[in-house]
Amino acid sequence: PALRVLQLIGNTNRGGIETWLLRILPLLRAGGVQLDLLVHSAEVGDYEGDFRRLGCAILRCGDHRHPWRYVPRFLRLLREHGPYQVVHGQMYLLSGLQLALASFAGVPHRIAHLHPASDVVAQSPLRALYRRLMVHAIAAHASCLMFPSQASAAAWRALSGATRLPQLLVPNCVELEAYRGEVDRSAVRRGLGLPCDRPLVVYVGRFVAHKNHALVLRIADALARRGGGPHFALAGTPGESLPGLRAQAAGRSDVTLLAGLPDIAPLLLAADAFLLPSLEEGFGVVAIEAQAAGLAVVASDLPALREALAPGSQALVFPPDDAPAAAERLALLLADAPRRARLAEEGRAFSASFSVATSAQRLLDAYRRCWGHRQAQGTPAWTG
Repeated sequence: PALRVLQLIGNTNRGGIETWLLRILPLLRAGGVQLDLLVHSAEVGDYEGDFRRLGCAILRCGDHRHPWRYVPRFLRLLREHGPYQVVHGQMYLLSGLQLALASFAGVPHRIAHLHPASDVVAQSPLRALYRRLMVHAIAAHASCLMFPSQASAAAWRALSGATRLPQLLVPNCVELEAYRGEVDRSAVRRGLGLPCDRPLVVYVGRFVAHKNHALVLRIADALARRGGGPHFALAGTPGESLPGLRAQAAGRSDVTLLAGLPDIAPLLLAADAFLLPSLEEGFGVVAIEAQAAGLAVVASDLPALREALAPGSQALVFPPDDAPAAAERLALLLADAPRRARLAEEGRAFSASFSVATSAQRLLDAYRRCWGHRQAQGTPAWTG
């Protein structure tokens, strides 16, 4: 019989976790896993049809900010659609409540998959209390912890203290084949309304505060003052910072916003460099995608991003939120075509370690270990 797993996510829109799940799902199914999704949005997400076609049930649980409705609905969904052998929480601190409820409902294996390297929600005494309660609940009710990077694992240990729970590193993945071809760069740019006569710098990230799109505008200003600056294309799914960013970018000839772009591969293949100015990342899979497309990456100096960069691009990191430093590194890179070519070759080779098959096998082995299956030979050992 199939191993039944319930993944807990926010929605089925395009995002890092959702895209990762969609990519690895066929391999999980081939390995004997029946995966369903519990979502917290009433809206039909971008990927919902894709998940359904792959055999996933979509369970809608509503807004967790109303616990008097959320808790009984969560338990009812587990009862009506279960039994599940594994509940896999992807919602950071909220996993504490979710896994406590799963434990109460008798789910034998409960995974907290902790992506952020820090709590990006505005801090307050109430938030501090919530964080303390949820950290305690995760420690009490999780069967194991998963992380996308060593940096996110270290950040969680610093937040929660030493833990004896089993831990596993499961990096995200990239569909490498999508970035191995060639495109008509001019045609792609014209189709997206981008100039063909200037260097193109791309950033891909959800339009939320910690992705720090505002820094791109400051970098653009710094390079424009030098004369002949590049054009910046900012792509990503809509978020709370998009309206303000649109207002700031209005009337500018050096910045284009591409919200909701369904496929970023042609954009990356038509670009000259990738800029990653985030203030917080659990891993930074877009850096892997950019390198798979042959782009050098100029990124914030965050531990998680260093793990996602080939050595040559690690030399291009800049202090977080430092526009002059970022502009300087980007200007030097754009002026040095041979260096970009060397970094392109190195980045493509580096990205090969993050294939869909590798990521799916790591997760499949984790599920098998949860359920008492023999761990496949040659896969990563658990660390604790």
